[in-house]
Amino acid sequence: GGRVECLRTGIFRSDIQEKFRLDVNAIDELIESADKTCRFFVETEEKVQVDEVENFGEVVHQLTEALTELRQNPNRSEEPLIYHLDVAAMYPNIILSNRLQPSAIVTPDYCNQCSYSDPQLKSDCKRHMEWKWRGDLYMATRAD
Repeated sequence: GGRVECLRTGIFRSDIQEKFRLDVNAIDELIESADKTCRFFVETEEKVQVDEVENFGEVVHQLTEALTELRQNPNRSEEPLIYHLDVAAMYPNIILSNRLQPSAIVTPDYCNQCSYSDPQLKSDCKRHMEWKWRGDLYMATRAD
């Protein structure tokens, strides 16, 4: 068992205003690797040749423009499109392989869009179980 420390815990919802301070260096890395990342997604994940994607360059350009705007305005206060639930700080592949998605989070519509969903196999990825809070919450001090 590992231990993860973070200054902000909980579930972040899209209807509550949040303040964000983005890491400009991380955004620079994303901009630099945008083309390579998009190529990887198209070729490896979607199994399509980049030459077959008519608007590949346009999509990469839109992505880098959005990232550039974030880099220019790193201090933000907005209603995010982030839903975060920390499941004992597990890596996503562990959560998926052990079917640990809380059923309240994963809806049937979400399951239908999942790349692991196969209606012919009638795969039921969700493992229904009782969930309990098992965490230690230590509030950050000014020194942290």
